[in-house]
Amino acid sequence: QSSGIKTLNNAATTTTTTSALITTWRYFSLYASYPLFVEYWLREANQTATNAISEWGWATMTASNSINDGAVFRRDGSGALLGVLKNNSTETNGIIDVTNLKSREGVTAFDPTAINHYLIEINLDRAKFWINNTLVLTIEIPSSQPFPAQASAQPMCARVYNSGAASAGRRLEIGFMGCSQGDANTGKPWSHIMCGNGGASYNIQPGTASGSTVTRG
Repeated sequence: QSSGIKTLNNAATTTTTTSALITTWRYFSLYASYPLFVEYWLREANQTATNAISEWGWATMTASNSINDGAVFRRDGSGALLGVLKNNSTETNGIIDVTNLKSREGVTAFDPTAINHYLIEINLDRAKFWINNTLVLTIEIPSSQPFPAQASAQPMCARVYNSGAASAGRRLEIGFMGCSQGDANTGKPWSHIMCGNGGASYNIQPGTASGSTVTRG
């Protein structure tokens, strides 16, 4: 982690079956028709490297396998960008066309090696994939499935994985990630919500290093 960026596969490793993975301890739930927003501000490096896979989103994943359950952006081993839903072993995906997509500031063309804003909007009927405030893909939930994923609560996560000997070291460089729920009136003050999200004074806050231990009565 350096200069506000957390880099996955910082050493640009190309070895078969090696991976870098981060995931939140907290799980984020779907509630009926209320949308869940999962957001990342990140950039990619060597995104066209073959035999390398990168994924980020709302899902359960392991270091050595594809996502087990959830919804993610996926840069596959051929360099194509996809939106993916996975309900247990059943996957529904679509290719994202970035031909006319603009950059984050809306002036130049989309460049995956620059910081871009990726958002997945999920409810029980569909998942929408956005890049830089532009809707790039909608996946309708198959009528055979009640939920986008088998488990209605998932962590946020991201990973890079080499399915074979990669042609170059694929990297994900994450600047910010966040998850929020839309539309619902939770009936709780914002301070209580933040405490529930791990932002209370009794929790060690995230960062590159923790402070000294203090006594808590």
